[in-house]
Amino acid sequence: MEVMGLSRAATGKMLMFTSLGFISGSMVTDTIARKFFHSYKKTLLVGQMVLLVLMCAFFGIAEQLPLPVLAVLFYAIGLAVSSGVMIYPIVRSMFPVTIVGTALTSLNFFVLMGAAMTQHVMGLVVGGLKQGAGGIPQAFHGAFVFPVAGLAVAIFLFFFARDYSEV
Repeated sequence: MEVMGLSRAATGKMLMFTSLGFISGSMVTDTIARKFFHSYKKTLLVGQMVLLVLMCAFFGIAEQLPLPVLAVLFYAIGLAVSSGVMIYPIVRSMFPVTIVGTALTSLNFFVLMGAAMTQHVMGLVVGGLKQGAGGIPQAFHGAFVFPVAGLAVAIFLFFFARDYSEV
């Protein structure tokens, strides 16, 4: 809203494209894993690498895009994010059936806590940088360094994980 100058309603409509992308992607992610990559791990890695590239648009390119193209970007981000659901069958296959519920509950807890922490840190960065030379746009660019760097580190580390889920 602050960077693009959109109203609340227009911002909500724009962000809705992320949800539509996530819903669309969630309906086909398992099929992609089974028919193209034959692996949940590979599907997750490819999707998250695409997400990493798309998230780099928030370092300044996104605000230069016309609104219809920006809507496509948000939709594509939603599609890429949907690859993250592959972590659930991966975790399910890593643990014996007797503790799978505990493992998945732990996964949910840490996913939600990670999102909450990331939003908090981004808010602190925006609050600290918005009075600087670049103003609000630069503050948001700075704030997106944290989740993009975190995603890059997670992708790197996940490359070394065992593929439990050949499909």
